[in-house]
Amino acid sequence: MGAIGDANRALHFTIYGIASENIPAALAAMLEHQKQRFSRYRRLCWTEPSDQMRSILDHEHIVDSWKRLAADAVEREVARHVLTGVIALVQRLEPGAVMSPALLQVSDRFQLGVSDE
Repeated sequence: MGAIGDANRALHFTIYGIASENIPAALAAMLEHQKQRFSRYRRLCWTEPSDQMRSILDHEHIVDSWKRLAADAVEREVARHVLTGVIALVQRLEPGAVMSPALLQVSDRFQLGVSDE
């Protein structure tokens, strides 16, 4: 997986609360299965070094907000991170695709500046 992949996995598992040995084995197995299932899509979003850097910077913003105990900022940074990844994935799978109303609603809620144009 490599150092970046290992760090990415550790961060996500910490956020999800599954980095501990104290969670039920069945839940850990299910979450690991989902992570593996969706990893192929994540790889589509990391085709360029700039994609990886964007993701790393997103993670830094999330962690910084978390350290400040700024829940609203964490929520906004996570939304930005997820939305940016979803948009990148959609555009790679279907170039020129129109953004769904749900994605536009998330963008509007967090003032992320995504439009349907």
